[in-house]
Amino acid sequence: INSTMVAISVASSAKAVGRVDERYLSLSIDLGQIATPTRFWNPDGQGEVTGRPPFDFARARLRKTAEALAPAYLRIAGTEADRVHYALDGEVDVGDEPPSPFQSILSARQIDEIGEFARGAGFEVVFALNAGWGARSASGAWQCDEARALMRYVRARNLPFTVWSLGNEPNAWPIFQRGLLVGPEQYARDMRALMHARDDDCPGSLVAAPGLAFWPEIGEVPTVRVRLGLAVRVITQYLHRYVSASLHAPPDIITWHYYPGLSDRSALAKYRPTMRIVAAACVLAAVLSIPTAQRALSALLCISAALLCSLATLVHKLVRPIFLTTLRQPAMLDTVRRWAAEIEEAALRFPEAQQPAIWLGETGSAQVGGQPGVSGRWASTLWWLDQLGCLALHGHRVQCRQTLSGADYGLLDGATLEGAPDFWASVLWKRLMGVG
Repeated sequence: INSTMVAISVASSAKAVGRVDERYLSLSIDLGQIATPTRFWNPDGQGEVTGRPPFDFARARLRKTAEALAPAYLRIAGTEADRVHYALDGEVDVGDEPPSPFQSILSARQIDEIGEFARGAGFEVVFALNAGWGARSASGAWQCDEARALMRYVRARNLPFTVWSLGNEPNAWPIFQRGLLVGPEQYARDMRALMHARDDDCPGSLVAAPGLAFWPEIGEVPTVRVRLGLAVRVITQYLHRYVSASLHAPPDIITWHYYPGLSDRSALAKYRPTMRIVAAACVLAAVLSIPTAQRALSALLCISAALLCSLATLVHKLVRPIFLTTLRQPAMLDTVRRWAAEIEEAALRFPEAQQPAIWLGETGSAQVGGQPGVSGRWASTLWWLDQLGCLALHGHRVQCRQTLSGADYGLLDGATLEGAPDFWASVLWKRLMGVG
């Protein structure tokens, strides 16, 4: 093998350029991998799959491998967090149905397994409480009965649940939670209810909010509720409005979610090229039909072409596919800085004595399970290390990597538990980088 000697000059400085938590590099396990029936991304890259065996926390190799990333937070969250019922009394049998309108069940045994695994590996648990339809009153306010029961449960068993968040990506609830729309002012009131519950039932733990979804091309995803094909309500500046409504009762942690692109598992990414072809075909058909006497057909084709072209243009603008080449482009790597600066600005609006810590609560190389053939390869590791360094300079105390094991973006292979390249890069970060 031919080799080339390369001289590398490393500049050292006694001055720290940023300070992070000792758990800065932290992890997630999606609740969809745990609650029954499970609902998570298909390992073969073809969308979502349900009914697979729940995540097995008892695997000795899993715990031993995970210990290499301690200390860390272990975030248990995801879309399923706002669908799940906590069955704290008795055992859950295979085939048991959750009470309506819940869609899945998390048993007391599984909660014990999460806590014991975290304790054994040297982690602390960040848990996203259900804020979906099953936890809402008729007026739309959050009801904290199940959350309080869960807090009392983990406290009585001394399980290391130390951070609570309220739901997962509230700005995307109309899409993923059957049309649920909770405005930022109502969400701020719900957070105050969570703080009271925390003070009563799990004192000493922290609360995090709002965990909004950000997309690389547009930043904060607007909240849009659609019925009968029409947008009937749109909310923008969710973070700004939430902060304004929370200035007198700030959370301990401000969180947001970010991925540099979208996996082909997503229908938007998968059919992005097809939409442009269909739109072009409609334009051509409309042009060819204009000279004919079928004016009604021509008008219909023109309208269809205009709508499809607009939709194709919008999707092309919003959706950033992930390829081996894009994950190392400077412009792509720098996008996160832009949105991180917005989060910093929002956090600084709180009173100085009560300014929350900033966390990137969920991230991975590609949204929707990771990109097959790209995530889990060394090509994605440059992105991961760059983002770790970048956000440390932008005041972030913690990043939670999705996910410890599973799909294409997992740090460990879901079946064999072999470490992906990003796992080994994470181990090196843990061993070589300090806190400031």
